[in-house]
Amino acid sequence: MNKYLVFLFTAAIAACNSPKTLDNTFYAFSNCMRTMLDCPESTSEQVDVIGALGYEGLGGHESVDLVALKQALDSKNLQLPEIYIGIYLKEGKIVLPENWRTMMGLFRGTEVLFALHIHADDFVTPDANVDQLFVETFKELSQEAEEYQIHLGIYPHYAFYCEKTSHALDLVKKVAHPRFGMTLNLCHLLKVEGESGWEQKVEGLIPHLKMVSIHGADGGDTQAMGWDRLIQPLGEGSFDTFRFVQYLKDQGYKGIFGLQCFGIQQDCKEALRHSMQAWRNFQERYSEG
Repeated sequence: MNKYLVFLFTAAIAACNSPKTLDNTFYAFSNCMRTMLDCPESTSEQVDVIGALGYEGLGGHESVDLVALKQALDSKNLQLPEIYIGIYLKEGKIVLPENWRTMMGLFRGTEVLFALHIHADDFVTPDANVDQLFVETFKELSQEAEEYQIHLGIYPHYAFYCEKTSHALDLVKKVAHPRFGMTLNLCHLLKVEGESGWEQKVEGLIPHLKMVSIHGADGGDTQAMGWDRLIQPLGEGSFDTFRFVQYLKDQGYKGIFGLQCFGIQQDCKEALRHSMQAWRNFQERYSEG
């Protein structure tokens, strides 16, 4: 056996024996510090909590002081992986947040994700003409994203103009830019499309995903459930969120996972601690599988 074949054989053995690792970035959504109980008030305190509990970062929101948040996270060597931002169609024109340019400049070169939830006045179902307006705008914004080295991703959201993953995927394919993709949000997937057959629903999304949000949830007739059952601390509820994460990872997803916390009526620190413990358990289970 020549040296080249020996090298290939050794590499193959090493690959087979290498442990599986759930090493994706795991961070907390902005709403973990805005919508749960007894949240720290100052940005610095919020970042301290996130860092102390082991999260790799904290998400942003267009309504918060992003300069202060970025500075606080930078000081602790933590990440600001994603910012939640609304895009609107009003009177036939696409409207961006007033601070859009400021945000672009502030995060130049950071590879941050602008997670875009989409709204269109008077339209509750997808419309071809409305889609085209958004696609044209997103193509222009994608060129800017390339220049600023950031990412853009549609955030499908229950009862917003783009609420289905299939609609978001259709828009992403029409924009056709590597800086433009979509997010997968477990609570909205369960609310809008239901639990049944979720594997088939998400499989085709994976190459286009910029972020996946996770949390605890109940299974069953999820379309009839309220947010109190669809958004729980990670590790709670009857829906198998580990299986959801495992499936995405096994199918090749390498992106970030964000912890969705909207409206959880529990103490902020305790809910975040519980969720981090669940994530650590996920990592152990995945490496053993």
